[in-house]
Amino acid sequence: ALRGLRAAGRERARANELLQGALQHHAEVPRRRPLEAQEAAAALGGARGVARARGLDYILKVGGVCFGPAQLARGELEGARRRRDLEQRHHLLLQQDLSQEEVGVASEEAGPRATPMEGYLYKRASNAFRTWSR
Repeated sequence: ALRGLRAAGRERARANELLQGALQHHAEVPRRRPLEAQEAAAALGGARGVARARGLDYILKVGGVCFGPAQLARGELEGARRRRDLEQRHHLLLQQDLSQEEVGVASEEAGPRATPMEGYLYKRASNAFRTWSR
């Protein structure tokens, strides 16, 4: 982790040096030569983008090193809390006797000994007939 941080710091410093060079060159270019001025402006824009990207990368790595352990501890606490909640939920589900509940009710015409309907009702894709299917 620290090795990556050092490398990111070196890249950031190198990008800042290149940005300083591009700024110096942009300031020295005579405005009478529009082509050279455009090239210097383009080089300056590229150097600014690289310096920004390297700076943000460095900040991200510094934040990861500084705040990583705290986030890890917070994640462990959240994981333990979630696990406890799931265990409680599982315990409640085991207490309920789901095997005694009927999934569906048989139609009245079929009689009392008919097996209950099972499965999910879903609507067919076609709106023309508006039918329900199993």
